[in-house]
Amino acid sequence: MVRLGERIFLVVGEDFFQRQRAIESIKKKIPKSSSLNTITLYCREIDLKVLKENLFTFSFDKEKILIFKETQNLSSRVKDFLFKNIKKIITFNYVIFEIERDYQKLNKDKDFIKDKFFSFLFKKATPFKLSSFFLKASLEDFKLSIRRGDLNSSLFILEKLFKEVPKRKDILGMQILGILINEFSFLKNPYEKEKYFSYLWEADRKIKEKGIDSHLAITQAMVKMFLR
Repeated sequence: MVRLGERIFLVVGEDFFQRQRAIESIKKKIPKSSSLNTITLYCREIDLKVLKENLFTFSFDKEKILIFKETQNLSSRVKDFLFKNIKKIITFNYVIFEIERDYQKLNKDKDFIKDKFFSFLFKKATPFKLSSFFLKASLEDFKLSIRRGDLNSSLFILEKLFKEVPKRKDILGMQILGILINEFSFLKNPYEKEKYFSYLWEADRKIKEKGIDSHLAITQAMVKMFLR
């Protein structure tokens, strides 16, 4: 018999990186997780028909890990479907529900508590209640966000890094430029590589020759690189 708490996990916290670490920790605890397909679903965009296809039309001899991002944004129809079919779903899937909210505040939200689906999650899922205090950012976090092509996370980490070393911005700026040059040196498209490097060299000149703040110069370069 499948136990709900061994198949359903709830990750609640405000900090993006704490939630990511919790999800990776859960995946490591799942038997043979490296051989399982992982499907990430963004709850605001879920189409119920597509969800049903993802859940029930794949081969039943292959278990999957389903990650529901921004679970607080699930529509009423999808929540009702999940609530009614959860036992069937976890027969062939491990399910991780991620909520971008502070756990203590969420637990006091009357509308949230009264919702039958969320109430079910709080009672039956294995919870990961994360601290509302932000962890320190690291250069490794920055590298990973660049490799994922996640501009929002990259800029968030960048801001935290510069806040943590206010007296060494010039040194940190050079470190970050070095990371960006190294990461984009692997691009196979020569035109794209040349364009990205031109933005980085421009940032380098702004910092060294014009005395522009490292954080601002790098942010401007990254926005150009990711959005053009």
